[in-house]
Order: sequence, then C-alpha cells, then structure tokens
Amino acid sequence: MFNENEYKQDELSFVEAKETASKNIGQLLEDLKAFEVAIQTENVAEIYRIYQGKLHKELKETSNQNHEIDDLLAKKLHHGFLARFPYMQLIQKVSPTIYYYKIDQYYHQRPTIVMDVSVPKIYIQSTVLNEWRNFDANDQSELLKIENKMNQIDVQNLTWQSEVAELETTLQQLEKQIEQTAQQKTIFNRVKNEEEYQQLLNSKEKLLERIKQIKNKITDKTQQAEMKEQMQAEYFALQLHRALIKKELRLLQKHAQSIDHLEAELMQFIADYLQPKEEGNEYA
Repeated sequence: MFNENEYKQDELSFVEAKETASKNIGQLLEDLKAFEVAIQTENVAEIYRIYQGKLHKELKETSNQNHEIDDLLAKKLHHGFLARFPYMQLIQKVSPTIYYYKIDQYYHQRPTIVMDVSVPKIYIQSTVLNEWRNFDANDQSELLKIENKMNQIDVQNLTWQSEVAELETTLQQLEKQIEQTAQQKTIFNRVKNEEEYQQLLNSKEKLLERIKQIKNKITDKTQQAEMKEQMQAEYFALQLHRALIKKELRLLQKHAQSIDHLEAELMQFIADYLQPKEEGNEYA
C-alpha cells in the first residue's frame, strides 16, 4: 500500500544526499584548483597544506605518479636550505624525498644532515648526533683496549712457553715414576701394580698431547700475524673515525657554534619555510 509519508521522507533523503554529494564534489574541485594554483606559483606552504591535508588520496597518487610534486618540493627546499646554510654540502640524493648533506668540505665525508622533503624535516642523522654528543677527545679507552689485545698476543706466547717448560718438567718426573713402577716385578716378571702403571702411561700420553698442542700454537706464526693485522686495521679505522668526528665538530663550531644551536636553526628554518607566501616567506 502506498505510503505518502514514506515517499516524502525518501524524497527528502535523496535531496539531502544530492546536496551533500554536490557540496563534496564542489569542495574537491575547489581544493584541486587551489592545489593547481599553489603548484603554478610554487607556493610551498600551500602545497604542503593541501597535499598533506585536504587532497583526496587518488588525486595525490595521480599528481605525484612520477614524483613531480616530490621533485618540485625537493628543488625548492634544497635551494632554500643552501641559501640559509651555505656551508652545507650535498653528498647524496637517496630518493626523490631524502637528501644527505655534510658540513663544509673535508677529505673523508659521511652524511651528517638529513633532509626529508615529505614531512618536511631537516635534522642531524641520529647515529652522528649520538657520536657528537658523547665524543671525548681525551678518552683513549677504546684505542687502549685494542692495544692491550695486540700486546696480549705477545704475552700469550710467553705464557705458552712457560707452560711448556713446566709440562716438560712434569713429564720428566712422570717418566721416572713410570720407570720405577715398571721395575717392580712379580715372580712371574709382570709389573707388580699394573693399574697404577697404566694410569701413569695414560697421564704421560695426555701430557705429551697437551705439549704438542701448545707448541703448535707457538709455531703458528701465520694465525698470530693475521690476528695482529686485523687488530691493527681496527685500531687505524677507529683512529680515523675519531679524527673524522673531531673535524666535524670543529666545522660545526665554526659555522653553527654548537649542536644545540644548529638543531634550533634547522627547526627555525623549517618553521620559516612553511610560513604562508603572503606573510612574506622568503623561501616560498
């Protein structure tokens, strides 16, 4: 049976749905137009605002299918960053959105500053930051550990030689016991205490094996040389790394005064960079 009230209610729901859909599409077109204008005018603050917030997922993927947006934002952020920090040097473009930098020029280089265009964020690489904050130029403990290990190889040789001398003395005493026990015969010309005699022979066999093992270690110069070479390489690598950190910190102090000051400057740069263009953003 026809229900006029239900019909009117359905008609009202359809009108509301139509109005909502129309409003959503209108907003979508408005956002898309604003995004287009932001890209054309290279208004980075507006691009980030729309791209990270309002823009529909499919439109985001389509507009950045070949990293067009990434490339635009990376170019703008990179140039703005170097304009603000002229002492920074680009080392590597890891991906369309990740760039690595270092402070100033020096022979041995490693990335110390990371630029993430997608956020955007510029920060000191976490491992580097930890090393910078905990570096003590007067602390030689790690180098001394390696030196002690190398010295232990020579000390170990002396220890082994002393042990061989002691074992050979014990062997001489044992051989005398064996000889004395062997001379104690029964009327049937058999060793009087065969069990003790066999135990002495077993002890001699073990002693000879132990002496052989230690002598092999002493004469194995190749293994000892390889161990020393490995430790020396580790020692020089650590020396070089410490020199690198010291150089980085000197350049940091020269250009940015301190770690905390550099971190504050990087944060302030991003804050300034994301200011709306109409508010006088020099990087937009």
